[in-house]
Amino acid sequence: MNVCAQAARLRKCIPMTVALVLGATMGIVPASATTQGRLGMPTSVCQPNGTGCTKAGSYYTYQQIYKGNPGGPGGSIPGGPLEVTWTSTYVYPYTSGVPLYWRVGVTYHNDGDTVLYFGCYGGWPTAGYVQEHMVGGSGNNGTVSAESTLCSQNPNWVATLGPGREFTLWAIFHNVPWPGSKVAITWGNYGSSPYIDPFVSPLATAG
Repeated sequence: MNVCAQAARLRKCIPMTVALVLGATMGIVPASATTQGRLGMPTSVCQPNGTGCTKAGSYYTYQQIYKGNPGGPGGSIPGGPLEVTWTSTYVYPYTSGVPLYWRVGVTYHNDGDTVLYFGCYGGWPTAGYVQEHMVGGSGNNGTVSAESTLCSQNPNWVATLGPGREFTLWAIFHNVPWPGSKVAITWGNYGSSPYIDPFVSPLATAG
């Protein structure tokens, strides 16, 4: 995704991120997700009947992914600093015995004095530009690409972000980490978050 920073009459484009939270449940078309690597032992092993699995619902999350030049690491476009923070975690309700999908929300805050323009350019129309990385679970560690983003479904999407404003973007994964696993999110060209347990602080449970 590209962002354009405008200062007075100067307008330039810089890469940015993936998807605007619409506030409504979106349809998901299942697709395969490949987990790679085997690191460590699980704190909890998710059983086919749901025992030991991550519960559906919302979880408190606040973990900074990036802060700095709006162009990302190595960028040269003036403006910012731009703050990119993982701010929400949601596991979709499931009846299959085990959870199948979860969603991360990533908030962009414009702490500068220029307007930033967003569009789904570069690598952002490919959902795999966003990834989850897991450690601490035998059989549940490695890397999985996002299954769906707004840009992967709507590559012509555009938006703006004014000074002092923020909005939240999302990515959906067809692989829910087990309880106790440490998870990091790679958010395109902005890099990766530190590893955290995103399911340790539930806000609300779902059926």
